[in-house]
Amino acid sequence: MNVLFCTYYEVSPQAGGGERVAANLSIQLSRKYGINCYSLYEQAIDPLFLRVPFENRIKYNPQIDDLEILISFVQANHIDIIIGGYIPLFNAIVEIIDRCPTVRVILEHQVKPGSECLKYENTNSYLTLKNCVKWLVLVCRFRYRQMRHRAWLRKCYKKIYDKSARVVLLSSLYQSSFKYFGKISDEQKFRIIHNPLSYTTFFDMRSYKEKKKEVLIVSRLEEVEKRISLCLRVWQMIEKDSELADWRLRIIGYGRSEEHYKAFVKTHNLMRVSFEGVQDPELYYKNASILMQTSNAEGWGLTLTEAQQFACVPVAFNSYESISEIIVDRENGFSVPNNNICKYIKTLSTLMKNGALREKMAENAVESSKRFKQDKIMEQWYHLFQEVLKQ
Repeated sequence: MNVLFCTYYEVSPQAGGGERVAANLSIQLSRKYGINCYSLYEQAIDPLFLRVPFENRIKYNPQIDDLEILISFVQANHIDIIIGGYIPLFNAIVEIIDRCPTVRVILEHQVKPGSECLKYENTNSYLTLKNCVKWLVLVCRFRYRQMRHRAWLRKCYKKIYDKSARVVLLSSLYQSSFKYFGKISDEQKFRIIHNPLSYTTFFDMRSYKEKKKEVLIVSRLEEVEKRISLCLRVWQMIEKDSELADWRLRIIGYGRSEEHYKAFVKTHNLMRVSFEGVQDPELYYKNASILMQTSNAEGWGLTLTEAQQFACVPVAFNSYESISEIIVDRENGFSVPNNNICKYIKTLSTLMKNGALREKMAENAVESSKRFKQDKIMEQWYHLFQEVLKQ
């Protein structure tokens, strides 16, 4: 069986959530089931990033490259299944079905349905009142682009659903919103498969006393989607609490908003914040006691399950539906009402001050994360591949 993984970035566990999932799937499916895995991506990554080995790979941009290039690659490598979730690229991929009738296409939708429109939110939140006219022009421009993009995206949802063999969602709670956004009446093609854990080992609670008083953020540093500025506003209040003077915040990741975040830290004289850059977060999870997440929307919230796996208690805004399948509030993490900064500060502060509570919740977190073991998720994917090939 030959499977082509389609992603926005070149596949690396350091490139992003979707790419991390593709990395784990391709490696495990190859090892356990002998599947030959191939890679199709639109954007290359930094040469310093780790790269997952594939049988073959191709860089393809649907806005620039001829579709014949992609068709030739699929035919030459005898691809049986194409799987991916980046809508603009996948919208081009489904065009090859008529030319390659034996190929089965599976949309693996890695985000909250419709949240792709967030890219056209007004990201320039740093303008001063002196630029209010410019700000208004930018807002109008963003809103117009967002309206056009939303209309285009709805058509893509419908087209991809019609042409795909299956549409895999990360949670059953997304099925109705996917149907609504794409104006889809049928639901026979939907399948629900959660994202697997990123690692195969689990934290040994006998070592819990070695945990440090560290709070962790693992994220792309992109303000519109991830809202790290909210984390920094929360941390600003934490640093004012003398009882929490021995705690520090570590931020893992990179992105376009990084310099703005560093400027915020410098301007507000935050002394216990460090930007760690691009790192494998495993060791950081093992050391840290708490994970912060303030995302605007997530498909699954992969860092939540990664943190739970290593007894790092997550505190997150309930800004997306699938969080309820990961966090049981006050048992294996905290799910804070979206945008309630005051509640978030109070919740985080309470957890930081109560060591017994942290340890109990950390133990629960490790156990609950085992629902998403890699072997269990890989088996679901393998059975799905067999199902679509029998069509």
